[in-house]
Amino acid sequence: MRANTAGGRQVALRVLLAVVGGYAMASAIAIALPPVLTMPRVEAVMTATLLGYVAYVALIIVVFASTHLARLAVVMLAASFVLGGFGWTAGGLGA
Repeated sequence: MRANTAGGRQVALRVLLAVVGGYAMASAIAIALPPVLTMPRVEAVMTATLLGYVAYVALIIVVFASTHLARLAVVMLAASFVLGGFGWTAGGLGA
């Protein structure tokens, strides 16, 4: 009996996108939010980090529910760069 390699590749790509792309998005959220939140810096960083974890779980669900994997990968990459760039220019990296 021959295994379905195309299905295995799809699952492997989804796992890779969920882990790497989700981590990139969660990190970008944790960088972009603290300068925007109006609370003490320590609380803003903790809140942004916790929201990043929530986004990570949500993105894992979205990756496995999506039918267009390539489009989702492009959107996640673009959003990560935009959020990370915003956080970097807004002073979210300790500037």
